[in-house]
Amino acid sequence: MKNVIALLLALAWASEAAAVDWVRLMTNVKGDSFSVDLDSESRSGNKITAWVKTNYANIQNHAGNKVLSSAVLYIYNCHNRSYAIKNIVLYSERELKGGVVSSSNTKDHLLEYSDVVPGSVVEEFHTVLCGSID
Repeated sequence: MKNVIALLLALAWASEAAAVDWVRLMTNVKGDSFSVDLDSESRSGNKITAWVKTNYANIQNHAGNKVLSSAVLYIYNCHNRSYAIKNIVLYSERELKGGVVSSSNTKDHLLEYSDVVPGSVVEEFHTVLCGSID
């Protein structure tokens, strides 16, 4: 029975690990790198949802805790060039490793959409993800 449980856990871990396809899109002038998980991308009408990972070049501070990476679930409205942030998870180490420093989840009815700022990192992801819809 222990072997069956171990096998199921291994298979679950392997399928979860295989479901992540981080593609680095850019590095900013500070040296922070930004990647999108193409396997997390989902489309519904003019909206695209996808996780974006950031590895910070320098230690960030959140409530006195060290942060070296983050995962943010963005919802992009491709039709009107806006976006909202659904989830944010901050990690103490790069590559979404170490302890979770903080996490937040916004309920759908409370999402606030902002305009995509020209020349921003958000615009870069908007262009990549929404390019075929705009």
